[in-house]
Amino acid sequence: MTNVSRFSFDIGTNSIGWAVFDAHTEAASLPLSAQSSVSLKSLGAAGVRIFSDGRNPKDGSSLAMMRREPRAARRRRDRFLQRQRKLIALLIEYGLFPSAQGERKRLEKLNPYALRAKGLDHALTLHEFGRVLFHLNQRRGFWSNRVTDGADKETGVLKQAAKRLDETLKLDGVRTLGEFLNKREVKGLSTRFRITGSGKDAGHEFYPTRGLIDAEFQTLWAMQSQYHPDRLTKTAKDATHNAIFHQRPLKAVKPGRCTLNPDEERLPAALPSVQARTIYQTLNELRYGQGLSLTQRLDRTQRDALASALLKGKALTFSSIRRTLKLPANTRFSLEDTRKDIVGCGTAKRLARADAFDKEWHSISLDRKDEIVRRLLTEVDEETLVAWLVAETGLSDEKAHAAAGATLPDGYGRLGATANAAVLELATSLPIRRLPNVLVIIIPISELIANLIVCLTTALRSKDTLPSALANPTTVMKNATVALLIRPFISDLINCAVLLIGSLPFTVALTTLFWSWRGT
Repeated sequence: MTNVSRFSFDIGTNSIGWAVFDAHTEAASLPLSAQSSVSLKSLGAAGVRIFSDGRNPKDGSSLAMMRREPRAARRRRDRFLQRQRKLIALLIEYGLFPSAQGERKRLEKLNPYALRAKGLDHALTLHEFGRVLFHLNQRRGFWSNRVTDGADKETGVLKQAAKRLDETLKLDGVRTLGEFLNKREVKGLSTRFRITGSGKDAGHEFYPTRGLIDAEFQTLWAMQSQYHPDRLTKTAKDATHNAIFHQRPLKAVKPGRCTLNPDEERLPAALPSVQARTIYQTLNELRYGQGLSLTQRLDRTQRDALASALLKGKALTFSSIRRTLKLPANTRFSLEDTRKDIVGCGTAKRLARADAFDKEWHSISLDRKDEIVRRLLTEVDEETLVAWLVAETGLSDEKAHAAAGATLPDGYGRLGATANAAVLELATSLPIRRLPNVLVIIIPISELIANLIVCLTTALRSKDTLPSALANPTTVMKNATVALLIRPFISDLINCAVLLIGSLPFTVALTTLFWSWRGT
């Protein structure tokens, strides 16, 4: 035996517990987890260090936010300056900017709004057109990533301001945003879209989108290229456009691996096929009964009646399930103690609204639904998505915008494409039967056996014979207290054995299917 000292730590979110103890071990060179015989000798010391959990106590936000927001602002500024330097170099290369810095400074005195309006109908010098392009880069407009900004309230406010600006441009009969701003400047109005109001009433009257700036770029380049065809070539246009409007793509979240097939990635939880598989699995595993014995399974008719409602997005409480299946009021369900209802298909609930797909959503095939939802989850540009929905699904423009703005469930499921399809097929086609009559008869018998064991335990704990022990009420009550504690355990053991026998065919089928996947 060798005396060794050991250190142990318990790492928590806002505390670290520690202890130092002496122990006897047969092999001190081995790690503690690999030693066959370790005995505690004495506890040297122990304690705990408690510290802040790193969150703001007022709102629970991370203290790192105070550093994250200024860091993000610095990054935006650095990327803007990098884009500006790249554009200046291109403008000099294509003859749209003078190479001398002093001459470029003199171009700052030119009114960019007047040049943007003039360039729609008249020729500009190359340097004047370069000044217009430089000004477009300074404020290239709001660009929304609908995948990441879908639930952002501030983004929604900016979209409303952008919509008002589009409507105003149409009413004023102007062709571009630059022409609109030039008219405002002539009238003495501000050309900057600043926040108005304060508090809850703060907001933007107008807000330009990047699409407006891009459209103006295309219009101006098409007009000026007629006057300078040797300079304003397609190569120059593509390079300049990329320098002004290039958007750094966001890094996609990498999903985990499939539980059954690690070679595949997990599917998004918003896919209707994933939610359908979850619904059928939940219903197949559901048990009900009266009293303590929840052993009865749903038959196919009962299961399909509930699945039909859940797949349409309805959440079913257990009271509504009892009414639907016409079960007695004292019927209990196996999930009733852990949840208040069975959640339906969240995607169907959002897309089957009257302002989106309406009831037509329920008549679309499952594969087609998955295709639509994948597009909703991955397409970052809203207008591109709306155009696809109108062309591919036949939705009106208004309904397509509503469908594109729907907030779908986030996260990922547990299975990949192959496993999810196979389990869904198995869950929907597997025969759902009630327990055989012989097993239904055995369940009440298990209660009787448990009661007999209670009486037997009561008698055996007494030193007297069985008749005398049962004749003494005090002894019976004393010993029965202990016996009653083990009665539920005995009964549950018998019930578990019965349920295991009843679910054996499903377990064998699922295991066989899994190994067949691995084999292929």
